[in-house]
Amino acid sequence: MRGKNILLLSMVVLFSATTLTATANAETYTVEMNQNGFSVNSLSINDGDSIKFVNTHYVTNINLEPHAISDPFAVPYTINSYWILDDSTPSWTYTFTGCESYVFHDRFFDVSPIVIDTCGVETSVEENTETQYVETSVNSETNADIQSLTSELTTALEQVGLLQNQVISLQDNVVVLENEVSSLSADKSTLINENSNLQASLTTVTEERDYYQDKWEDWYAIALEQVRIMVEVLGISQ
Repeated sequence: MRGKNILLLSMVVLFSATTLTATANAETYTVEMNQNGFSVNSLSINDGDSIKFVNTHYVTNINLEPHAISDPFAVPYTINSYWILDDSTPSWTYTFTGCESYVFHDRFFDVSPIVIDTCGVETSVEENTETQYVETSVNSETNADIQSLTSELTTALEQVGLLQNQVISLQDNVVVLENEVSSLSADKSTLINENSNLQASLTTVTEERDYYQDKWEDWYAIALEQVRIMVEVLGISQ
């Protein structure tokens, strides 16, 4: 029983020593961001290593031009997944575990991205106790594809923005047209009412005209009769 306890203790000590050694050997790499892009465009690191992105784009002696480092760990990952590096937060650090490749973009500047390979780097044969980290270059064709996709995505987003502006403009035009239709409908109602009033006035005038026409004809007949009587009484011959 005592032998098993000693063996278990030895395994725990060995695991702890291995963990502490891996932690102690973890490296932090600094990648600068400026108006010309990243200080490197590819980097190969080991499991547990970190990358510190630092904004070094000074527009004055103390003020930084804001940059935005994309966040590939965001869920969901979109073009708006990024951290802003400015005067208040001039740097941002990512720690990587496992074996995978990550692409980082500067969302505020149209520059080439940086590819981080976390699958480990070569170890120098002469110095077995020290890991030599070397920078690997990204295949030019892959880099061109990434730039092409980034450009297409940017163009698509710009087109979406233009379409959204056109939709807003059309919506404004619809509102204007609806107001004009309402105004024309009101004018139509007013004209219909005026036409009804004119029709009523015309009917009244027609009735008055017929009334006076009848009166005039009666008066004319009476006047002719009176003239005839006067001629007979006075003996006026024609």
